Amino acid sequence: MTLDLDLVYIEYMDTKLATRSEAEAMLQSRGIQPTPQRVEVLYRLHEHGGHLSADDLYARMAMDTRRVSRATVYNTLQALEKAGLVRQIVIEPNRVLYDGNIQPHHHFYNEATCELMDIPADRVGFLCLPVLPEGTRFAGVDVVVRVRPDMSPL
Repeated sequence: MTLDLDLVYIEYMDTKLATRSEAEAMLQSRGIQPTPQRVEVLYRLHEHGGHLSADDLYARMAMDTRRVSRATVYNTLQALEKAGLVRQIVIEPNRVLYDGNIQPHHHFYNEATCELMDIPADRVGFLCLPVLPEGTRFAGVDVVVRVRPDMSPL
């Protein structure tokens, strides 16, 4: 199976915020008070252009003059996820990444490098889904395809 990485990059770039003003407007559109810290967390997640853990995002922000506490980063990411502005991707119980790309898509997870890469939603298909439990409605499917380096001889 091959994946057109240019398509993946373009899909992600379509959701990237260009300015902090765009981050502020996005927060306001979801009814979240755009404090300077919240704007910065959302902007920096998009600025990275990929997938970050709360600790990775905090470490990047701690190097700047725009400092925020670790608790603020965690709380803001949780509020952004609840508002549908970021996606939470649970790789393992102790490894959670946040994704600014909220469009439907899936992921490759490289177990050797811990890198997460987007897969366009139309590149993953299902023949059927199970019958939903009574009293529930469909909310989505998130697929993480785990990969590792191929060590087999050519």
